[in-house]
Amino acid sequence: MMERASSVREIIKDELDREDRMREEAFNASRSLVRICRERISLSVKNDVPADDQDLKERVSSLIASIPEGMSGRWGFVEDALAEAAEAMILSHLIADGEIPLPDGIGIPARAYVMGACDAVGELRRCILNALLASRYDRARSLFASMRDLSEVMEGLVYPAGMLNLKKKQDAVRYILDRTQGDLVVSLSTRGWTPENEEARSHE
Repeated sequence: MMERASSVREIIKDELDREDRMREEAFNASRSLVRICRERISLSVKNDVPADDQDLKERVSSLIASIPEGMSGRWGFVEDALAEAAEAMILSHLIADGEIPLPDGIGIPARAYVMGACDAVGELRRCILNALLASRYDRARSLFASMRDLSEVMEGLVYPAGMLNLKKKQDAVRYILDRTQGDLVVSLSTRGWTPENEEARSHE
């Protein structure tokens, strides 16, 4: 019996040791991805320039490929890293051309994509405030249009918190959108802009 128990234990230990090694590798890759994404986000916001998406896509693809099927849900740090990558790449696309990228286009699963999209709204606010401080009013309005479009992605997504804990982020997106719109209106009004003027200009 002792010999049987030892054999069973070795089988279990081999499997768990293999999972532990994969988990450690995935953790290190996730941590590296988060660090790089945060650096890229900071530079994008500061300089109003898009990041290198191709490099991030390759890192995301490598990380996803390293996760055994069924394990990503148990390794929360992987989804956190993918959400960070989604935030960086969504922000990069919006800064570059105002287009919201498709999840498949940047290689991010839907759950991580929407979480990253919510966080990208906050970074867009920073970009808009920087543009206003630099008196780049047209740029601020363009970025706000992108923010408004991005916020539409989150509207209507209603799922149980146990599946996708999105409600707080949706509330934060609405607050940021309203607050940024107020800041934009105040800044533009000092230059003689009014909604009526804008409406008249759009019909010229």
